[in-house]
Amino acid sequence: VATLFAVMRDTEYMQKEIFKDNFWNDWRELLGENHVIQNLKDCDFTPIYDWCQIEKDKKKQMSLEEKKALREEKMKQEEKYMWAIVDGVKEKV
Repeated sequence: VATLFAVMRDTEYMQKEIFKDNFWNDWRELLGENHVIQNLKDCDFTPIYDWCQIEKDKKKQMSLEEKKALREEKMKQEEKYMWAIVDGVKEKV
């Protein structure tokens, strides 16, 4: 959840207080009442953001073959979630 918030750093959403408030309310529920994080303003998401940028750059630098292999592996892992049996008929979802 923190990663999804961190990558939004350069978007217009981060200028909107309602966006940040909504995130904090949802994240606080996930963290629980007694979690060490008690305030969004005290959090620094920069390391997460930087890591995501590095990973993004790595993907850009991959060769076409590497990208294809990565895509095929991802499809292989997601295959079981792509189909449903509806009224006895296998259908793609």
